This record gives sequence, C-alpha cells and structure tokens, in this order.
Amino acid sequence: MVRLLGLPLLFLCAAGCGAVGRDDELPARPCTGLGPWTDRGPVRVCLDTAEAVATPGAASAAGWCVAGEARPCGDDADCAGEERCRCGRCRVVRCTTAAECDGGATCIAALGRCAAACDPAVPGSCPPGFVCHLGGCVAACAADADCSHGESCATAAGRCVAVPCAADADCDAGRRCEIQVVAAAVTHPDPVADAAGTWIAAEVRRDGRAAIYRFDRRDTARLVAPPGDPLLAPAEPWEGDRVGAPTVAARDGALYLFYAGGDDAGVGLAVAGAGGPFVRRSDRPVLVPAEPWEAGRVGAPAVWPADGELHLLYAGGDGAGIGLALEQPDGAGWRSVGPPVLTPAALAVPDRWTDLDAITEPDVAEVAPDGSSVWIVAARGRTIGGGLAAEAAIPDWSLGALRVAPAERLPAPPRFEPWGWGPIVAGRTGVGAAAVRDERAPGARRTADGWELWFVEPGDSARGPRLRLATCP
Repeated sequence: MVRLLGLPLLFLCAAGCGAVGRDDELPARPCTGLGPWTDRGPVRVCLDTAEAVATPGAASAAGWCVAGEARPCGDDADCAGEERCRCGRCRVVRCTTAAECDGGATCIAALGRCAAACDPAVPGSCPPGFVCHLGGCVAACAADADCSHGESCATAAGRCVAVPCAADADCDAGRRCEIQVVAAAVTHPDPVADAAGTWIAAEVRRDGRAAIYRFDRRDTARLVAPPGDPLLAPAEPWEGDRVGAPTVAARDGALYLFYAGGDDAGVGLAVAGAGGPFVRRSDRPVLVPAEPWEAGRVGAPAVWPADGELHLLYAGGDGAGIGLALEQPDGAGWRSVGPPVLTPAALAVPDRWTDLDAITEPDVAEVAPDGSSVWIVAARGRTIGGGLAAEAAIPDWSLGALRVAPAERLPAPPRFEPWGWGPIVAGRTGVGAAAVRDERAPGARRTADGWELWFVEPGDSARGPRLRLATCP
C-alpha cells in the first residue's frame, strides 16, 4: 500500500555498506519503508466470529453444539474454565493440529479439541477437577453448569463433553451449531487508509472461490472481517473463480481497487465513492497480457503514483519479472511499456542473497515528495548466512526491497538501487539448509509510531498459508 510522505526518503548505505552474512548486525538506522523489520509472528484472522484456518483437508466449517450464546471477550483473561478467546468469543477451542492450541495445551485428535495431554494409566496425570479421557484432560462435572460454553455434562461418566458439528442438523433439539472454524486461506494483504481509518484488503479463498474482503484490525494480532458480503467477488467470465491480490489507492475522493482475475488472466478495476460499494469500471480487465515475456499471465498489481498518474506495477509470467503499465489517455485502461522493468537479478546481494530466479508480488511501500520511492517484492533465491554457505542454501521465497529514483521521461525504465541488507525479513524456523521460512505477498504501511509490513507465510502439506506481521521499530 503506497503512502505519500511529508518527509524526504532517507537514502542509506549508497556506497559505505558492504554485503554481509545474515547473522551480522544490521546498521543502526531510522525506520523507513526499508525497515529494519522485526517479525511479530502469525496473525489470527476471523471471518466475523469464526477463525479462518487453511489446514489442508480440513472440513469447510467446524464447531460445537451449544445452548445459548458465547461470552464476548477481548483476550483469554475474559474467559473461564477451558475456554479461550477466539474471534471475540469465549470457546472451548476446536483443533486439528497442536499449532492451533496455546497455553500449554495440545490438540487431542480423538476429541478434536485443545486440552492438556494425559495418560489414563497414570493416576493424577490431570489436575484436580479434571479427568483423563482419550488422552486429554477434560473437566469433571455433575451438571451442565459445571462445563464451559460448547460443552454439556455426561452425567453417567461424570465429565464434560463437546459435541462436534458442521450444521444445526448435527445437534440435538434445543442446541445449535456454533461455527468456530472455517476452512479459508487469507493472502495478499494490502493496508488501506481512508476517512474511516486503516483497514486491510485481502484475498480470501474458501470453498473453491476467491474473493476480496475488508478486515478491521482489533488488536496487535487479530484481523476481523465484519459480517456481510465481500468487497468484490467473481462475477465476470474472465475472472473465473478468483478475484484477488488487491491493491487500493485514493484518487479524486474515490478508492480505486485493482485486482487480479482468474489465474492471472488480467488486472481488473473497481471504484468506490465515499462510503459506497466497489463497482467494476468495466466487464473487462483494464490490463491484459500482451508481451511475450508475460507468457499469458499478468497479476499481483501495485499502484505507483508518478507524474500525477496511477501507474501500475504487475507480476508477469511465472516469476519472470515486474512490469510497468501506464494509464491510457483515451480511457482504454492501462498498457504495458514493454519489457519488464525489474527482473530477479536486480535484487541480488553478493554473499547474502544470490541465484535469484523468480520475482513477483510488488508493493510500493512509500513515495517521497521528490518522487523517489521504495518497492518491496517477493523473490526466490538462496539466502546465505546462519551458518549456511551458498552451495548448502536451499532456494526459498523472501522479501526484498529497492530504492527507486524519481520517474523520468516515462515510459523510460526507472532506475533502481538494491537494498544491500536484503532480504529484509528472512525469518528462520530452525537451523539447517531447509530452515529459512518462505515469505510472499508484502504490504507495507506507515503508522503513527513507525511502519508495519504484512506478508504471507506460504503453507505446506501440513499447514496452509497464514498472515504474519513485521514492524519497525
């Protein structure tokens, strides 16, 4: 998300910074769109009061049969017993993996819930007031009042039970299914600032379709999409089953939402007036593949304000490069200037980030009054350091940054200066060649105290993608 700044962009280390290993200390410097970034961890994402979890193979929706309403909460301290605060409600937490549990609990697969692990053959393996059942500690009870929300008392067994469900039909009379988790992948976050405050536009893939939703930030690690329809859903033939990778810019009192349609079949545009819904500018894309290097695909748009115009950056082909498209004076959309303006090799940092072979998902982090700017992109290469030599490093996706000189004589290519300390986040999941965490789809914004960088940690066979947040400071 681009922000126009009231202070000049500080150009750093133009000649005095050498390339270093990733374990070396970074130079002391003030916060800019270049960082320095501190990874704050995963962000919990809620669709209304249900948590979005992208675990592969998970049911489309899951909850407990309940009587009554869950207690509202701001954090776990507002809840009682086995309840935890999830998406603003106190609940017994459903799970499929231990990563979904906290507070010393683990996921008891046989129960489908988070609980302290126990051994039924070992007396006292659960604390007082709990009994060991199917490998997990559950509350003992004599009546429903002894149990948490989402549980009932199995009086014959003397323990609280939670009945799983996916719909009201799964529950007994007098109870309903309270959905706690929905299978949804939330990606491509774009921070947006308007008269109502700051919010996040993001792509949400659910039940085989991807739409763009608005998320409000409720605390340091939670985004909530209010109830209702998405900002934009697939509707035109060229969009197929996807509208996603949003980027939003303000222009003439309106918000311009650019998005990728289908499998990067083109870039579309929807516009919203003050407080109004987003309406498509056309039933056709405003940018389509036209250059050989794009290989029939353009997507992941980003707005680059220059010369008083909204220029578009976009990803072309399968990581082949970042293209630049200029708005046409006849209102016929945007047209590529030709070859890519940025290729993977432009981000390489000797002895630190090498062998880059793919680049995608640009974000314009800031534009200074002199027209210079900072771009953040995702690129695939070998991240050296952490005890790894170049030949041992496994290629991974990381986020890199470039400083861009003011636009001159467009469509002439912009001039770049790679940030010599890239990649800019490069989190690790442990030690060894395979322990560099993949990072994709950046979206940066200025805050009152510094900067925030939202990005995606891609998933694997055991866990789907999830949002993460880094801050400066």
